[in-house]
Order: sequence, then structure tokens, then C-alpha cells
Amino acid sequence: GDNGSFLRDSLTLLPPNKLMVLFTSMGLPLVVKEEGRIFPASHKASDVVDLLYQECLKARVTFKLNTKIESVEHNNATFTLKMETKEEHYKTLLIATGGATFPHTGSQGDGWRFAKALGHKIVPVHPALSGVRLINSPLTSCSGITVEEATISFNKRQFSGPLLITHRGLSGPLILNSSRYFSREQSIKISFLPNPDGVEDRLKKLSAQKGAAQLATLIHQLGVPTKLVNSILEEGKIDGRRKAAEVGKKEIKKVVSLLTQMELTVSLKGALKGAMVSGGGVALEEVDPTTLHSKLVKGLFFAGEVLDIDGDSGGYNLQAAFSTGYTAAKGIARLYH
Repeated sequence: GDNGSFLRDSLTLLPPNKLMVLFTSMGLPLVVKEEGRIFPASHKASDVVDLLYQECLKARVTFKLNTKIESVEHNNATFTLKMETKEEHYKTLLIATGGATFPHTGSQGDGWRFAKALGHKIVPVHPALSGVRLINSPLTSCSGITVEEATISFNKRQFSGPLLITHRGLSGPLILNSSRYFSREQSIKISFLPNPDGVEDRLKKLSAQKGAAQLATLIHQLGVPTKLVNSILEEGKIDGRRKAAEVGKKEIKKVVSLLTQMELTVSLKGALKGAMVSGGGVALEEVDPTTLHSKLVKGLFFAGEVLDIDGDSGGYNLQAAFSTGYTAAKGIARLYH
């Protein structure tokens, strides 16, 4: 994300290779998959959770489950955690409550409420790493189709990558990694082909070589899935069964425009609950990146998604959570020892 530089110190303290050594030393075998992604060898996320839980028990961590914190106050160098039936008091508070996605897990944005009550600014929260709904588009009829290298452009931004068409809209790494920049309802232009600048010349060349072939067949040969070709041509009211030799320059330009500059409207309405990550959060200028100690309140620390950081898909957000948690723990230790 745009705020990635804030993580420099945390990633230096606990980089990916050190995290791998840490997990392996605790007895969790790891495996490196495609694109360098790291998984537990069992491919069970629950094994990671169980391991961390057991390590916490060894360290005599006290867990208080099913305990809702209603509010947090700070007076006389003491944090007061107010619960439904009691209060508890601490000298140090680490807010690591995650974001607001998947609220059934208990991550409902409480950390931002606590941070704001303690005087911190909260950057407006929005979905990140989210699929989007398409508004009034026939492309949803192509559900399940993947385009290996598509490009989208909007608001002077441009992103490329694999695109997945779903029964409701668009997803895949291309959409997930750019969704943090979408407004609630966003107009985008999409190219279904790499190197869109050369598409017109390639299509004209194919038409000259294979004039007897159907237009739809030639477009498919450019690398566009057949079902998607038919949907795009239907959108442009173009008969793909016509012979390529019969298609004039004006229609060729229209086809190219549909293939490389199709205008779509996408919506993030209701996406926060299902997004992989929340964007926004505790303003970074109010947090020391070397310790994750609040610059406003002594003894207050932050870690993970509650901060205004969000990364691309592929494990970056998990690494950020582990690294900032480690950095905050080091910061707390330095503060009191």
C-alpha cells in the first residue's frame, strides 16, 4: 500500500526469513509454494493458531475469553478497561484488534473506537483486498472465467494482473490489489489483453490473413476466452459470426475499444464485511514506527491491521501483523526494562 514505508523498522526486526525460522523452531514445518508463498506443511491454518496458543500458555499468558471491553480510559498513567460487570487497570495497553472485516470473528472495529477515545486520529476505514459488484453489465454471464493479464485504469491509476469474473462482478489479484483505491461506486476502464496499444494492428493482420474466419474466432486467437468474446461482442451489438473480411475499419476500432477500453461501473457497497482486509485505521503520524508506541499516550501501543496499513494479497498482511506485533513487544520491553 501507499504507507508501506512505515513498516520498514518492523520488517527489519522480524523479516520473513526470521519468522520462518521462528515457526520452524517452535515445531511447525513449513513449505514454500508458488510465487514464494509460505504455508504450514499441513496446509491447516488451525495448526498455526494452535502452535501460537501453546506458546502463549508456556509464557504464562492469561486469556480472558467472551469478555467484551465496553470502553478504555487513560488517567494518571493508568489504562482502565471497562467491561460489562467490572473494571481492570493496566500500565500498558497494546491494541491489536484487527480491522472490521469478517465481523463474526469478533473483529468489528473496536480498536479504532478505543484509539479515538484515547485521542488518536482514525483515517476513514474502507474495504481493501475486496472483490467488487458490477452494475448493469453482461459480463456476469461469464462467471468463472479468468483473464491471465488484464489491465484496469481509473483516476489516473493503472494496474495489471489476473482477473476473475464472478457471478456478481470482478475479483482476482488485479481487483483485490487495486480495490483499496476504489470509491464506493467507481467507473473503470478495462483491457482484457496485455499490450493494448498493439491490439488493433494484430486484429487487422489476422483479418487479412484469415478473412474467411469468423470475427469471434479471430478475437479468441488474440487470447480472449470464447465466452467472454461473445459477451463483449453482444455488449457492442456486433455480430461475431460475420467473416473477418466483411468487417470494416470502423467496426474493427469498435471491437478494439471494447477489448481494451471497456467502461464498467463497479460497486463496493457492503464489501467491508467480506473484504480480506480493512483499509484506513490509526493515523501513522501519531505512532513511532520504531517501537509502535503512541506519540500521544505513554504506554499505548498498536500492532497489525488496526493501523492505517494494508498490503497486497499473498501473505503481506499476515507478515505485517507478525512483524508489528514483534516490534510492539520489543517496544514495550524497552519502555519498562
